[in-house]
Amino acid sequence: LKLRCRCRERYSHGSPNTVASCGGGSVMVWGCVSFTGKTKLVNTGGNLNAKRFPNEILQRMAIPYIHSVSQICAEL
Repeated sequence: LKLRCRCRERYSHGSPNTVASCGGGSVMVWGCVSFTGKTKLVNTGGNLNAKRFPNEILQRMAIPYIHSVSQICAEL
């Protein structure tokens, strides 16, 4: 049984001190879109900072994508 109510609205049934929670998080993703295509969205698994970006995004996603785009452009 799921009860739905507005954010911070008290349940109509149950304990008078029970308050419905809402929100609860966020998701950070990275992706690239260009004239020739796009990459898959990558779930960064939390905040993406300058220390994580080179290994997790540049090496794994961006540089391979740039190489594939440059090959496509060279063929045009």
